[in-house]
Amino acid sequence: MHLKVIELDITLVYLVIIAATGIFFWRRAGRDDEQYYVAGRSIGSFFAGLAFTSDMLSAGVLAAGVGAAYTFGGIGLCQWNLWFGPAAMLLLAYMIAPRLRAEGFTSLPEYFERIGGSRVLRGISAVIVVFTMIGYLVVQTKAIGMVGEYVLGVPYATSTLLFSGCLIVYTVLGGMLSSIWSGVVQAVLMVLVSVTVAIVSIQRAGGFSELVGMVAEKFPWFLTMEGKAGIVYPITFALMTTSIVLASPNIIMRVFATRSATEARRTILWGLIFERLFWLGMIVVYLAIGAYVMPVDNPDMGFILIMDRVFSSPLWIGIGLAAMLAAAMSTMSVQLLAGSSALAHDLYTHLLRKDADLARPSTLAARGRVASSLCGLTALWLALNPPSLIMNMLTLVGAVIAACFLVPLYVCLVWRRVNKYAIGGSMAGGFITVLITHPLINILPVQPDTLPVILGVVVSAVIMVVITLVSSFLRPRAGVMRCNLRY
Repeated sequence: MHLKVIELDITLVYLVIIAATGIFFWRRAGRDDEQYYVAGRSIGSFFAGLAFTSDMLSAGVLAAGVGAAYTFGGIGLCQWNLWFGPAAMLLLAYMIAPRLRAEGFTSLPEYFERIGGSRVLRGISAVIVVFTMIGYLVVQTKAIGMVGEYVLGVPYATSTLLFSGCLIVYTVLGGMLSSIWSGVVQAVLMVLVSVTVAIVSIQRAGGFSELVGMVAEKFPWFLTMEGKAGIVYPITFALMTTSIVLASPNIIMRVFATRSATEARRTILWGLIFERLFWLGMIVVYLAIGAYVMPVDNPDMGFILIMDRVFSSPLWIGIGLAAMLAAAMSTMSVQLLAGSSALAHDLYTHLLRKDADLARPSTLAARGRVASSLCGLTALWLALNPPSLIMNMLTLVGAVIAACFLVPLYVCLVWRRVNKYAIGGSMAGGFITVLITHPLINILPVQPDTLPVILGVVVSAVIMVVITLVSSFLRPRAGVMRCNLRY
């Protein structure tokens, strides 16, 4: 392993540009917690849509997705997601995003308190948000460390501290404003690299059909819808990712920063366009990884290694590596803010101190910065000894999010009889189901490791229905919701 100076220089230039956004928005983000967490609700749909795209295209796609495809799933992982993904984003755009924005929420736990009429629900959901966001941050941080260690020649610990430290600094300083505007740059970079690598890979193979033929010769199972592990894995994987899109606090948090409910909907639609453009290139990239890179000991390394295979110019390799960092850092930024919001805004300010209306606005923003630092440093510490395969951690965290939030978030909008006991029981049941059944916990593991998310959502739904019906029968007025969403 040797230090690649040109590639490292390009990567460092990218880090300087991104870090500058935090410095630029430092004063503005420190005015109050609304400026810090939701950018003063001032962002238009086009730029918010680009930032939304950057959240969708995390290291889970460029690292964990590749690892899962060549370990279990094949191209079916992409195909099923191409169908399920747009459906999820349209549901998010037309059902939940405008309603949450119209109410002026700052966090998902705030929604659960209002919709269920219980501060306990806010506390439970806030704890879950902190747990899952830190888990996500560990996944992204490992991807960042891999870029530095295997490609740039920088030791893993040094790379992790350098790149993740930069991310923590610009997020802590600039809040949602720096997160959104750096996300715009990162989304453009990721789409550019995805499409460029796809074009170069096709040219190198002599055509698209020739590229497909090379993969078919090496991995005939990769081109099937069921892959190596069978049809259950790609379908449950797609359902898992769809559930994450629909219920993830960091994704939903982006719509809180838009100017209006209408802009919230348009944000998701712009994000859908940019995200589909990225995937047009990425499907070809997945094929190129099979043709030119695989097999390797660590499948998570596929996207990183393909840069060396298809590009001879250190300039383009450096840009590609910056895109890998962008994929991780863009998502990390809003995940850090979501965890910070749950910790400072929900748990500390509203539940512990109960001084949201008394504290100075700048004090609330300062609490957010402290909480962001704590979440980021905790994830950084955990990332020094992460799971061997990124997908292990990703499926666990994603399953917890879906099992705890998906059913309460959407059912409460259409079924007026749901009460706080049904919401709390639904969250608890989904969480316990995932912890019992996920192979990473290894209590009563089920395979594939994408199946616990389905089990968790089903249990969550059953518990909500049972508690709601029973409580409505015993106390007919107990199930009436306290919150009427205006939209």
